[in-house]
Amino acid sequence: MKLEEGQIVRKDGRVYVGYRLPNGKIVLALDPDSYQDIVDMPDPIVIGFGVGIFNYTTDTLWFTVEGSGGGWSWAGATQLGSIASGDNLMFRVGSIATRVKPASATTDDVTLMFTAYSDAYVTEIGTYPVIVSYHWIDSAAMTLLSLDDFETGTLEGWTQSGWTGIAIATDYALSHGKSAKAEKYVLNDSGTWTGSIRKTFAVPAATEAYLIANVKYVGYIKQTQTFPARVQAREMRISKAGSIIVRTGTSPYLLNQPSTVTDRQTNWLRMVAPIDVDETAQYRLETPYYLYSSTSNLPSSLQGKSSEPCPTTSLERSSR
Repeated sequence: MKLEEGQIVRKDGRVYVGYRLPNGKIVLALDPDSYQDIVDMPDPIVIGFGVGIFNYTTDTLWFTVEGSGGGWSWAGATQLGSIASGDNLMFRVGSIATRVKPASATTDDVTLMFTAYSDAYVTEIGTYPVIVSYHWIDSAAMTLLSLDDFETGTLEGWTQSGWTGIAIATDYALSHGKSAKAEKYVLNDSGTWTGSIRKTFAVPAATEAYLIANVKYVGYIKQTQTFPARVQAREMRISKAGSIIVRTGTSPYLLNQPSTVTDRQTNWLRMVAPIDVDETAQYRLETPYYLYSSTSNLPSSLQGKSSEPCPTTSLERSSR
């Protein structure tokens, strides 16, 4: 993918913005539209986001980010870190601003300003703005089409692909006593997989419709084997017919803090995806992940761990 100066390319629910530097170029990758449901949100709302940065220059670069607009209270410049020449990294900023909770559905357009430095935040190279639209929806004001809280003890039509299996569970429930949990156990193997949980919905004619999912990814290590292991999630996303609608970045909202029971446990996230109306279609909640559980193909930095990786994805969701 070639980008000219300041050119924006939309692909798989994300925008890529390229900027030319004296010794190469950088590319910023982030979600141009963030969808949030104001129901049960705190007041004020703490806002974070994620961004991928590709460094195609010949030097190591340092980056900061700060925001403006939307009537938000911004935290000021946040140091993201450094990226070596030829590398790319995904940065997650847990809190960049706060906003008074909207009383009803609305949209905020904000500007995220990225600044590149040739050394540790001293010599500035340039600034690179990206506009992100935050769409605040009010699901309580909409007609509920389907609510799957799994309290009946059934999967309510959800199936899985890429996991070992899917079942009703109580160990990762959020607001109810149960959730649907898909998991995969790996012994002596390494590679990249994509696990998905999927269901088909019939959406009638309407002005708008959304799929709202409370999701959690957990990658934990059982100390029962004698081989090195590592499990890492790339992202979580909602897709239809192979096209990504939303993905972790600016889109999910943090619902609670992680437990310390497992080694690599993420928070519950709320993901909101705009979906098509007046049709029947299958939607997928996908988790691409890496598993390293053999000495072959294992990065040297991961040597010395004895474990069995078990990635899982849990789900509580609804559609409106």
